[in-house]
Amino acid sequence: MMQRATLMRFRRVFVLLGLASLPSAAAWAQCTTCSTTLDAKTNNYTAKRGEVVCIPAGVTFTGTINVPQDGVTICNSGTITGTISVNPGTVGTVINNVGAISTNNIRLDAATVINNGSSDGGTTVVAGASWGGYLGGTITAALTITNYAGWQAQLQPLPGGTINNRSGATWSGYLTVGADLAITNAGTWTSQVQEGSNSPTISIIQNGGTWSGYVGGGSGSLRITNNASWTQGFNFPSGANNAFTTARGATTTLNGYLGMGGTVALTNSGTMNVPNGMAAVGSTSSLTNAAGSTFAVTGDFTNQGTLSNLGTLTSSSNFTNSGTITGGGAAQRGNFRSAGYTVNNGNFGADGSYLDFCDSTPPTPASNGFDSRGGTVGTNVTFCAAAQSTTPLPVVLTHFSAQQRGAVVLVQWATASEVNSKEFVVERSADGRQFEALQTVASRGTPAAASTYTATDAQPLAGLSYYRLRQVDQDGTRRYSPVANVSRAVAFGAYPNPTPDALTLDLNTLPPGPCAVRLLSLPGQVLLSQALAGGQTQLLSLAPLPAGTYLLEVTSAAQSRSVQRVVKR
Repeated sequence: MMQRATLMRFRRVFVLLGLASLPSAAAWAQCTTCSTTLDAKTNNYTAKRGEVVCIPAGVTFTGTINVPQDGVTICNSGTITGTISVNPGTVGTVINNVGAISTNNIRLDAATVINNGSSDGGTTVVAGASWGGYLGGTITAALTITNYAGWQAQLQPLPGGTINNRSGATWSGYLTVGADLAITNAGTWTSQVQEGSNSPTISIIQNGGTWSGYVGGGSGSLRITNNASWTQGFNFPSGANNAFTTARGATTTLNGYLGMGGTVALTNSGTMNVPNGMAAVGSTSSLTNAAGSTFAVTGDFTNQGTLSNLGTLTSSSNFTNSGTITGGGAAQRGNFRSAGYTVNNGNFGADGSYLDFCDSTPPTPASNGFDSRGGTVGTNVTFCAAAQSTTPLPVVLTHFSAQQRGAVVLVQWATASEVNSKEFVVERSADGRQFEALQTVASRGTPAAASTYTATDAQPLAGLSYYRLRQVDQDGTRRYSPVANVSRAVAFGAYPNPTPDALTLDLNTLPPGPCAVRLLSLPGQVLLSQALAGGQTQLLSLAPLPAGTYLLEVTSAAQSRSVQRVVKR
């Protein structure tokens, strides 16, 4: 009953927030028509009801904007280092930033909508926009933040609300949760989310991008769904409503310890690797490992709660069950593999479900199954009946990184164990969605010890690029690593980006002489090719091309090559 009441409280908070602060469609368009335009000389300005206050590009605003009335929209295309103050009780305040905000002096005492990187709710996105600074103790109302660009500002604490980190956006601002909060990430999230310790908050995280920030602490509840790539270990808070779900097709590889505080429901329908160990599944917690999924632990695995396994669960060390373990039907027999000392003191398949348990050094006779067998073992449980050749141990990836090393990008990875592994394929992407094979590295098959590998991208892309690893078994089974990103300096400028029809190329940093300019599709097909002079600004028409994301390649007269992504709307 307490859990249900808490969730109802969470829903009411967001319903009220939406009614109080979401802008109308007309509000999004208001940045194209400004009521008042502020310049660098403005010291103190008080906005009127329904007014659109604009700071144009090229202006650095150091003064103060006061918002005592409803329906005010602030549109920043310049730089704000001054003060923004939203008064208590106001409704409908919107801050649209397509420039740079780096001030520590922002006070929001009423629900506010923030769009970082967009002036019209996402139709027009400026990827170079940024919001920095420190917001500590100056936010007293729940916010709705949508980030389309780069967010670096620390929020300590954030009194609840909603955060949407869009595809292609980056969030690196430290966050402390002071009230119920929902986060949806489709981009890259690298910062810590620290649960508040003063109140039992609920944090709900939906990850559809790349998440590498630490989450945990506090006395509330944490509910996470990973639909893409999650790489950070974490510790659940002490609440009774914690959950982590790895969706089908998603990969969770934790680069830190998995702490099981409070009551936790783990659900794995994809691939979940825990290479740095985990706490026991407690007596009030549960783990569900779905059919076709793999849950791999480097270290001990201990179950004191409820475990349902229809897939494959492996541990590189000891296995202990003092709780209840169930499986599926005969066609969905759950498989367990353990490389250490194995103990059963609980219920293992006692409900008649089908399970197979295999110790790396099976006891004699093998039908005993466990090194120490107690509790209750069901009649449909088999021991080492599923041959290792038909259900191979997965490759346990413990490290994957891509880092710039001079003019190249060095890709490195390590495995704790491999069985029947064929090869690794390093893949690269310009947009984080469409990947191409870059290099194939033969695996060591079934090595007896941990292994390390390296690969080199000798011609990396300029700007932000993404790398991942495709691991292929001998039977053709494929698994993917988390995604790593590398940011390299761009040797030329291309703007506006995105663009509706043409790009202005700033080739002033390149030596005079003909430059080979090519526009390619993401898979690498050449769509346009021109020779333009370096050492000056040039115009490149994209009129014949449909809307989409492309690669712009410029090779200078000195044969230096640089590539960056461009978007045609």
